[in-house]
Amino acid sequence: MIIFIFIAFELMCDIGDVLRIYLISIVVYACFLIHIGLI
Repeated sequence: MIIFIFIAFELMCDIGDVLRIYLISIVVYACFLIHIGLI
């Protein structure tokens, strides 16, 4: 049972890293568009 909890925790951490990278890339892209003047 403890092993399953540990695996689930690892998966949540991996998903969290992916979401963080995704959000950062969106922010960088938005700043890039604003810098160019498209927005």
